[in-house]
Amino acid sequence: MEYEDRVVIFIDILGFRDRIKRTIDKNGDPNFTEINKIYSALSTIQQEVTTQQSVNPNLSMTHFSDSLVISFDANDPDNFINGFETIKEMLYKLVENSFLCRGGAAFGKIVHTDKLVFGPALIKAYDAESKASFYPRIIIDSSIMDLAEKVYNEVYYNSTNIEMNNIERYVNLDADGLHYIDYFGKADIPGYPILVGAGNLEMIIRTGLGSDEPDIRVKYGWMKTKFNDRVRETKDYIKNISDPEKKKQAEQLTPHVREIK
Repeated sequence: MEYEDRVVIFIDILGFRDRIKRTIDKNGDPNFTEINKIYSALSTIQQEVTTQQSVNPNLSMTHFSDSLVISFDANDPDNFINGFETIKEMLYKLVENSFLCRGGAAFGKIVHTDKLVFGPALIKAYDAESKASFYPRIIIDSSIMDLAEKVYNEVYYNSTNIEMNNIERYVNLDADGLHYIDYFGKADIPGYPILVGAGNLEMIIRTGLGSDEPDIRVKYGWMKTKFNDRVRETKDYIKNISDPEKKKQAEQLTPHVREIK
């Protein structure tokens, strides 16, 4: 067994402990509604990875309780887009089930099979999640963005800018200079800033902003800013659609979308 050089993403599902506690009621009986919600959320994650693995067998995932480890070979440029797309779709599915995540990504040496995962890159990714990712976001280190550009340049030569624009459909640059997987918008169509799961996101954010804990309110304040930015982008985008049919379709995708005051 040898180490491979891979991009590794460590993900922590937030609030998982409390959700597990709710699977047993005060009488000690199982709460099947909560059990099914958790089962549904975790199943959709597995389904998303399985779907991506059908086109990219190199993608690996390990799941244990509230922790996920995803990795992919960094030598193939298409793996960056496929990997980031997989994570973004997973975040959408988790939001639909009222879960948020925090995580970090690193590049380095790792063994990642369907039975084992270990190596320095996993520790680096875990440290990024636990030390740098204060907000509910998955941080992508700038060295990984630089690596993606380098790999694209080596394989596709002059198409680097085009391919990096594709990656930036999934990754955004935050105000603190850190890149993160942007789960506040729809990425399948370039320049289409439609909020995904807006109703659930709004409910999650409003609940978090009502917390008695100042640090909790700061985290959800970050989410509020991102949410409101995307609401404004969405409204501006729809307002400028000239085709009546496309405009109607866009409006149907975003019913009752509003800023959080």
